[in-house]
Amino acid sequence: MNGILGPRSLLDILVETFKIYKRNPVRLLAIVAIVEIGLGFMWSIPDFSGLRPSTPEAGTASLTHLIPIGIMLVVASIMGLSLMQGALIHAISEQYLRQSINIGRAFRFAWERLAALAGAMILVLFATTGILVVSIGFTVSISPDVGYIFVAAGFCVGLYLMVRWSFILQVALLERLGPLAAMLRSSALVKRNWWRVMNMTIIIGIITVGISIILGTVPTIGPTLGSILSTPVFAIGITLLYYDLRVRKEEYDFDLLAAELHMSEFLDDTESNRFSMH
Repeated sequence: MNGILGPRSLLDILVETFKIYKRNPVRLLAIVAIVEIGLGFMWSIPDFSGLRPSTPEAGTASLTHLIPIGIMLVVASIMGLSLMQGALIHAISEQYLRQSINIGRAFRFAWERLAALAGAMILVLFATTGILVVSIGFTVSISPDVGYIFVAAGFCVGLYLMVRWSFILQVALLERLGPLAAMLRSSALVKRNWWRVMNMTIIIGIITVGISIILGTVPTIGPTLGSILSTPVFAIGITLLYYDLRVRKEEYDFDLLAAELHMSEFLDDTESNRFSMH
């Protein structure tokens, strides 16, 4: 399979995002639904409402054992979301290569890189949260009249870094890098393209939030349905932008993408069969 991917405008990427979504929505949505429903069920198991202390003295004793449960749920959620995003990126890449999505193959591919995916997500979470905590700490320790400057600065630094780290999951999955290396690699890709990535993130974010808000009005299933339907849109847009930056900086092509997906042989066989049929 030959061909160099051409650089695209943000409008081109946005149009292609919905083309990919429209091409095979059922399997993209299935990947999200499998994880979202599983996590929702997992969070529904602990009966937190029945563990409220009846007296202040009983409060500490009755709630202490919830801490490890909460930690396990958070860790499981990060692992589940990392697995889902990895499977989505693989499925999106298959669609970009005009191959049918194989849900099992997508999850297997993501499972192999789960430690790197989750590790990268946790590192970014800790880094950005740490920046905000430090800025708020300065605000508390200094006069509140000037402390807001530190909060604003912390927010700006956190936002700047979040954009620089926009592609950690794509890098960890496709380029098979560890968490820290994925952060550095993503930052290098975004270099001199920060505003472009920021603008695309805002556009895709507005669309996905809009979908979630509209569907969130549906009783009972609204929030879950909105999340399931909107998640692939954001994943597709950011993944296509990742391809675009690699094209602009490295002459990224379909052959390299197929090799990163371990699909080179499959694509060669497919192309040969198509040729023989004609």
